[in-house]
Amino acid sequence: MKFITSPRLWTSVIIVIIFLVFWNINSRVYRRYTRSTDVITLTSGKRSSLIRLSYTAVRYILLILLVLFLLQVNGFNVTTMVAGLGIASAVIGLAIQDPLKDAVTGISIMTDHFFKVGDVVRYHNMEGIIIFFDIKVTKIESLSDGTVLTIANRNISEIELVSDRVNIDVPLPYELKAARAREVMGKIASLAAEAGGISSCEFKGTQEFADSAILYRLSFTCDRRKRMDSRRTVNRIIQNVLEEENISIPYMQIDVHTD
Repeated sequence: MKFITSPRLWTSVIIVIIFLVFWNINSRVYRRYTRSTDVITLTSGKRSSLIRLSYTAVRYILLILLVLFLLQVNGFNVTTMVAGLGIASAVIGLAIQDPLKDAVTGISIMTDHFFKVGDVVRYHNMEGIIIFFDIKVTKIESLSDGTVLTIANRNISEIELVSDRVNIDVPLPYELKAARAREVMGKIASLAAEAGGISSCEFKGTQEFADSAILYRLSFTCDRRKRMDSRRTVNRIIQNVLEEENISIPYMQIDVHTD
């Protein structure tokens, strides 16, 4: 009875109840937002990333506060405990250094606007869309096969934002007159600009005098999330036009002379 009626017990119970209330409120707000945002767009991506980061941060803060308040109420001097951790604090610091790096990097990504949910990025040789981001990890869905890659935030420094502009260098034979080449490339650019999924396409001019061909550059814009499909569409148009104009695509050849 003494234990049941002790102020420490009931104070601890009240603290836990308050913690559960705030924990439930935080979870409800997060679930309500995620249910109302079924389709990720570039405009909502920044807000979605902020909500996820805030949700995770609030959970950690609530847990830390709960432990500290319960210790203090039950007679533990929290200040003295923290000051007297000594070697234990060093061990704990080493154990949690990777999660801390994840958290610091996640906050830095959010505050400096490196990327957000819905952005198309390149990580090593993979192009994909950011489908999830919080204080610990970032998830990228590959544009080529839908594979989902989960990366700890501390390892994501080499990520690149992908532009909506795509360049294609079209090889044409040296024997083709310059005026004729520009005419053919202009036709390709016009047809590509009218294709579905292509916002605009223009012929930039001569890009390079290569070993076996002259490279002419096409530049088009499209939805970042459909870059690969759009590139295939433009390549198909290039191939069809060159066949219609009876122009062979050059390739590397080796001449061998024998006596």
